[in-house]
Amino acid sequence: MTDNELNDTALMARLAAGDMEALGDLVGKHQDRVLSLSYRVLNDWHKAEDVGQEAFLRVHRAASNYKSTARFTTWLYRIVVNLCFDAQRSQARKAAPLDGASRCGG
Repeated sequence: MTDNELNDTALMARLAAGDMEALGDLVGKHQDRVLSLSYRVLNDWHKAEDVGQEAFLRVHRAASNYKSTARFTTWLYRIVVNLCFDAQRSQARKAAPLDGASRCGG
């Protein structure tokens, strides 16, 4: 493991122990890349920000279950991509026309 990976693992251990400053450190360290990745997938800055916030909330919730078998960034980016896909599916459902909708209009 590199020093950077050890640092992320240590921050996750601190977060799991209830140290909220560790979450702030993780956000500060990874926020730009999380937002960049989510924007590249979604092509919508506001949705990308929402995904970024939700991703770090999930990191916080899962801190006590985090296992450092993979790199932290691999785990984090997987969360981000999954949230982006969820956002795209949600948007597609909202945009899909209802069956028979064209017959009901004038």
